[in-house]
Formats: sequence, C-alpha cells, structure tokens
Amino acid sequence: RFVLSLAISGILLVFLFRYIDTGALKDLFLHLYIPALLVYLALLVCGIIFRTWRYKLMLPGVSIGFFGLAGVTMIRNLFVDFLPARIGELSFIWVLNKRYKVAVELGGSAFIGAFVFDLIALFPLLVVAIGLSPLHAQETGKWLMVLFTGPLFSWGS
Repeated sequence: RFVLSLAISGILLVFLFRYIDTGALKDLFLHLYIPALLVYLALLVCGIIFRTWRYKLMLPGVSIGFFGLAGVTMIRNLFVDFLPARIGELSFIWVLNKRYKVAVELGGSAFIGAFVFDLIALFPLLVVAIGLSPLHAQETGKWLMVLFTGPLFSWGS
C-alpha cells in the first residue's frame, strides 16, 4: 500500500510540475515574507490544536491519544479542502471508524456536534459582516436576519 501511494503521489507531482513554471515557483519561494509565513503556520497549528481539543471533548470515553486525534483532524482538513461540497467532512467519521474502531454513530454525533458549534460560532460573524457591508447593508441585512433568526425564534416556541 505504501509503495502504491508513493507511486501515485509521484505521478501526480510529475503531472503538476509539467504545467508549472519552476522558475516562477523558485522566485516565489525566494521572495516569501517569512514573518507572514510564520504567522500563518502558528495559526494553522493553533487551529489544529483547538479542533483536536474540541473533538477530544466530544468523544468522551474514546481512547485515542491527542496526537492520534490530531492526525484524524488533519486528514479531515485535507479532504475538506480537496473534495467538493464539503464531502471531505465525512472522512472524519470514516478515519475514526477504520483506524480507531470508533462506532460510526459516535463519530457521526461528534461530527454533527462540531458542525452545529461551527454554525453557532459563525453566526455572529455573519451578522457583523452584514452590518459592515457597504453595499445594500440595510436591505440585505434585514432579509438575512429574518432568514437566520426566524427559525431560531420559531424553534423555541
């Protein structure tokens, strides 16, 4: 399996580098702004740590170490970026089940819980973005506020 995945990776890299100007790529790396790269890497590591911690809290009783769960989290992040329509989110459940023998139901509940928490965390940012929108903020904001808060108020009644 390792040799097959290595061969596929090599073929993909050869294919990609055929269509990339290596001189431009070299120039890009030589002129990288290192402080910005370091900030990006620090934020990336913090994001992985916090997502892993969140999943660790959502999977009580599951005996996966922090670094193992961080690996699952990074695989999930990879597939979310590469597959369309966020189908890659399901890789979290699949890897938990295949690698760590976590029940699909438990992995699915952690996935859904994380998704709900993401929506809750993003909602205030959406409201702020709409409020700060320079184009048609009042009309757009009114309709989006009704769209997003209407179900919340009706759910409580």
